[in-house]
Amino acid sequence: MECFGVGKKWGTQWVFRDLFFHLKPQEKKILVGPNGCGKTTLLRLLTGLLRPDEGRVTSTCEDIGLMLCDALLYPRLTVRQNLEFNSVLYGVKSQSVDEIIDALDIATTLDKTVNSLSQGARQMAEIARAAVHRPKFLLLDEPFAYLDEEKRDQLAQFLRRWDGAVLITSQSAKMFKCDSGSWSVFEVGR
Repeated sequence: MECFGVGKKWGTQWVFRDLFFHLKPQEKKILVGPNGCGKTTLLRLLTGLLRPDEGRVTSTCEDIGLMLCDALLYPRLTVRQNLEFNSVLYGVKSQSVDEIIDALDIATTLDKTVNSLSQGARQMAEIARAAVHRPKFLLLDEPFAYLDEEKRDQLAQFLRRWDGAVLITSQSAKMFKCDSGSWSVFEVGR
């Protein structure tokens, strides 16, 4: 996944211009920047949900798991039903789903409807949905938001062990709970 001289604007306001960025297979990166600087916009550009106003975005991989702050779970379904639905879409075996459930420690929420979950539990269910098909590129928008310390540690461990590329966004590298040695930081700002 690469951006070459990418620019994106909303109306007449540029979110960013002349942006160069790449994410290689197996690479782990964190996009750091304040609210409104374009972190989520960059994720949407990388996945093809948005088109740049200038420059170009290339992706040689369609195997992407995406979690945005906009919920992609069905609120009236249980977490289990959401994960089963996504696993069928991707042709994933139940063993793989069970591994994600165990790795993220979300078994206690499986039979609850999404709209009855706390923000933190919903966040973990969203991450499981994005990861259930074991994509080569896992893109997570503010994955540590709403999580308590224990869940942050579990998520950090899960991301450290992820086999593919991982790109996450965060307002602050201090919130980021993964070891900095294996992660590179890309600062986004106006």
